[in-house]
Amino acid sequence: MFNFCSSLSTEALVLNDPDFKHEDVNFLSRSQRYEEAIKKSALMVMKLREYGIADPDEIFWFKSVCVGMPKPILPIDLQYSMFMPTLQNQCSDTQREKWLPLATRFQIIGTYAQTELGHG
Repeated sequence: MFNFCSSLSTEALVLNDPDFKHEDVNFLSRSQRYEEAIKKSALMVMKLREYGIADPDEIFWFKSVCVGMPKPILPIDLQYSMFMPTLQNQCSDTQREKWLPLATRFQIIGTYAQTELGHG
C-alpha cells in the first residue's frame, strides 16, 4: 500500500543529498548525457543500498525523484534485466564467481547488443 508520508521522506533523501545535484544536461552532448545518466543510475542504486530502502513502493518513489519522471526507465536497468541474468545463466561456475560480484557492485557495467538478422 502506498504511504504518502513515507514517500515524502524518501523524496527528501534525494532532494537533500548533494550527490544528486547536477548541472543542466541540456548543454551536454548525447554521449555526455548518456554517461551522466549511467553515473546517476549507479549512484541511485548505491544510495538505495546505503539508505536500506527495500520496499518496492519506496524504490519506485526514490527512482522517480532521482530521474524526474513518473515511470523511471534508466540506462542502468539493462544491468539488471539483461547483463546480470546473462552472467548468471550462461557463465561457467568459475566465470560466474569472478564476474557476477563485480557486476552486482557496479565495478563492471554490461550492455546489450542485438546481433540476429532482422532485429532492427
